[in-house]
This record gives sequence, C-alpha cells and structure tokens, in this order.
Amino acid sequence: MPSWTVILAALLMLVAVPPISAAVAMRFEDTDAAMQMRFKITQCPPVQSSRKFHRFVNPDTERAQYSLLSVLPELESDVGVDLGGFEYDGVTARVFADQAGRATVPLYHLSNPATQDSFYFTRARDLVRGDSAPGVGYVDLGVAAHVLPRRVCGAVPFFRLLRQGGPNGEGKRHFYTADVEERDQKVGDDGYVDAGIVGYVMRWN
Repeated sequence: MPSWTVILAALLMLVAVPPISAAVAMRFEDTDAAMQMRFKITQCPPVQSSRKFHRFVNPDTERAQYSLLSVLPELESDVGVDLGGFEYDGVTARVFADQAGRATVPLYHLSNPATQDSFYFTRARDLVRGDSAPGVGYVDLGVAAHVLPRRVCGAVPFFRLLRQGGPNGEGKRHFYTADVEERDQKVGDDGYVDAGIVGYVMRWN
C-alpha cells in the first residue's frame, strides 16, 4: 500500500501550486505513525497545563482563525497570509502548547492566501481524503497547538465543519468548534456540513 508521501507526490504532479512541500508531507506522515504509537495513553496530561485556544473571525470573509495567543498579528509576512480584519470571538477550547508528556499530537495549520481559508488537521490522510481536504494553494503555518488523539482524560471532540465554495475554491470555509450546540447551529442555519472530528480537546469552561 503506498505511503501518504507517495500519494501526495502524485497529487503534486497534477497541480501548478503545491499545497505543501515533500518535506512537510513526510513530517505529517510521521505524525500518523506517532498517533498509532500513542494509541494507548497511560497517563493523562495535567489539566492545569492546558491553555485557552482563542478564535478570531473576519466578519467580511467569514474566515475563522485559531491561536494560543489572545491577539493576532496583522500579517504572516513569510508566507503573505493577511490576518488583518479579524475580531476576537472568544475561547473555543483548551489545548496544549506541547506534547504534554507525549500524550498529545500536533494540530497543524494550513492557510490559503487566495481563498482566505484555514485548515487544521492532525492526520496526513485528512490532506487527501473527502470533500473537506484542503486542495491546492495552501501554505504551511506550522503547529497551532497540541490535542489528544483519542477521547480520553475527559476530553471532548473538536469538530471540523465545511461549507463548500465555487469551482476554484472561492468561498470555501472550514470552521472548528468543540461546542455541540454551535456545531448544530452552523450545520442547520449557516450551510455547513459536519466533516468529522479533528482531535480531542479539554472543555473551555
């Protein structure tokens, strides 16, 4: 069975703008292996070591951004991602800033400067599987936080929602929440579909 690196390399040959580099793809594949190794979590990370995961929303583009910081820079100058125009939208979960005793996995962040969409994920297969896969034009912004790979230690699901855009990806939006009522409201009223669970996070209140 081909590895995710091979699959992603084949996809890169079909597009003009690669979503991620081969080196990054290998790093994501390593994360999948790490998740398998940590399938049995023997010790929960201390809750007091968790940190607030803040959400920011741009009311003009409806793009949501998530950060361990309570403020966002105006521009990620290295990759040209404009972060201006965002408004603080509160705490969406509690996550971890590091591996927390090797109980957690990285939550990676990709961003598309052209369509103004953000994609967060923990597994390499999320890059190529299903309608919610990011597609082309996304750049790697590194690790946003660390989350639990399973529902243990009192953690709750961190849901990914998707609203499809036009044929070229314009208007495509991913949204993330640990609040079941918010998920249901987005699905019922705002045109999103439930695209599964990204990982597991601690309750924010």
